[in-house]
Amino acid sequence: MKRIIVLISSDGYEAIYIDGELYDEGNPLGEGDSQLYFLRLHEKMDWVESGHVFYASMSEDDELEAVGEWYGSLSEYKTNYQDLD
Repeated sequence: MKRIIVLISSDGYEAIYIDGELYDEGNPLGEGDSQLYFLRLHEKMDWVESGHVFYASMSEDDELEAVGEWYGSLSEYKTNYQDLD
């Protein structure tokens, strides 16, 4: 099962991480239609199971350090977003 985490910055930008790796980013993802975005993602990735989607606001420390760029891996952030439940 895939672990999907969507990080949201304070200015509304979103980044989707699949199993800890950056997959896509947007303002917002899917031009605001998250249901359609995830349906298309599910079809594109040919997943049997969709996995769980977790949403998290970026911590202030991570936003200051990232300076407008998304890291390629969740492990690069100070905050441990991978432990979201």
